[in-house]
Amino acid sequence: MNYSISKLEKVVKKVQDRFQIPSIAIGVIDKENGKYLKGFGSLSINDNHPVDENTIFALASISKSTAAAGLSILVDDEKINWSDSVKKYLPDFALYDPFTNDNLQVRDLLIHNSGLPSVSGGTIWYDSKLSRKEVVHRLRYLKPVSSFRSTYAYQNICYLVAGEIIEAVTGETWDDFISKRLFSPLSMKRTTTKLTDLEKLQNYAKPHTWMDGQVLEIPYRNHENVGAGASINSSARDWLQYVELFLNDGFFNGEQIISSQRIKEMWAPQTIIPDDNLPADLDSSLFNAYGMGWFLREYNGQKVVNHSGGVDGMRTQMCILPNADVGFIIFTNLEPGYGLKAIYYSMLDTFTGKYPFDWISHFEGVQQQFFDNQKQVLLERQEKRNEKISPSFPLTYYCGVYFDPKVGNVSVHFNQGSLRLDFDQSRCFHAKLSHWEKDTFEILWDDRYIPTGLLTFKFDDNGYPEQIIFNQPNLLDVDFSELEIYWIKDLENEELKNG
Repeated sequence: MNYSISKLEKVVKKVQDRFQIPSIAIGVIDKENGKYLKGFGSLSINDNHPVDENTIFALASISKSTAAAGLSILVDDEKINWSDSVKKYLPDFALYDPFTNDNLQVRDLLIHNSGLPSVSGGTIWYDSKLSRKEVVHRLRYLKPVSSFRSTYAYQNICYLVAGEIIEAVTGETWDDFISKRLFSPLSMKRTTTKLTDLEKLQNYAKPHTWMDGQVLEIPYRNHENVGAGASINSSARDWLQYVELFLNDGFFNGEQIISSQRIKEMWAPQTIIPDDNLPADLDSSLFNAYGMGWFLREYNGQKVVNHSGGVDGMRTQMCILPNADVGFIIFTNLEPGYGLKAIYYSMLDTFTGKYPFDWISHFEGVQQQFFDNQKQVLLERQEKRNEKISPSFPLTYYCGVYFDPKVGNVSVHFNQGSLRLDFDQSRCFHAKLSHWEKDTFEILWDDRYIPTGLLTFKFDDNGYPEQIIFNQPNLLDVDFSELEIYWIKDLENEELKNG
């Protein structure tokens, strides 16, 4: 395949400058020209250590492919079948819908068809104190929005369950199993599922986000309790070895690690994705689907097997063009990820021979529209406000313990003249409540990364506090609308409501 590395580098450098991305690492492998690896920029706006091919990034949802690979290895080992019931290996596992609960198969965990809404369960695991097993137990309280196997809705928690099946079958955690059966044979020495390993390994990119009109470094968020859904950290050099494994039909250095049959199964469409994230006039895809741990689509006549990843302050992408014998990866440490998309589609054009489109200018416009929409939401919220409507009751009347079985206790208490909100099982959902209008309060989160929202107190017919309703902008993996939080206790006298 003929392409110019110097032109690719120019695209990356231009994107880095225009989108102000502190760290970028890219890797390319093709059977004709070998490997290319390079880092751009520095680890952080506060750390000028240069990025290289060994710099570690949080890979986020790219992790999902390892759950599919791990289960595929167990299918090869004749330890499991794709059609096995999830409850065969996790007898205590339960979902809200009895039919789904009884019929969910191992394959279903990997193809986003459970009937739950997109990113359901994020309120349970996101930066929470709960273990993986505790998160899995609480999935039974998540309500579906569609029938089982009827439609596509992207999930993290099903991949957590997939990892738990690996542990149930092998006696090893998902982390240990994929380290032994995937990472070790691939000589991936700078790949880890543990956030605490980063200080030991060093040379890791720091997360960044646009906030208040500027790029700021933010702390790492620990996502280990969602396991295979999002918790791998790796370098471009390591992950290109992983891509090479799939590009070579499951072989690496002469050793077959996964059978070619399993890779064909992972790369076969399982669930149709009804729409794409590009405008119709820019999207050349003839099909768009999800396999098992991989997105599948067509682009300029080529089958594209890929997966993106996103956690707080990180955006990543891996892609394989099996018919062209090419694979590539892009790691960045800035959100929103429009700069990553500009590089990704530019590289797709390069490797499929499509006439190049100015993706950089396109996604600059998309990003600006995103920022403008954020400002418009805040402006419209302010315009609708009637701050002259006082609270219905003294502030202490709103205090108490509220409860949702998904997230546990949510406390509202009076502190230094204002109300405080605390999710007891969360490390990050803690906020000051500032009166907005009547029984609605603005949520000023202690963690500035979380956008401000509104919270409204509801009362029953007897005037008792009954429920709190969130009008809160979602995070990438958290949909606050799934919460159903009801009042259960008066903090002052510690008596349960209604005896």
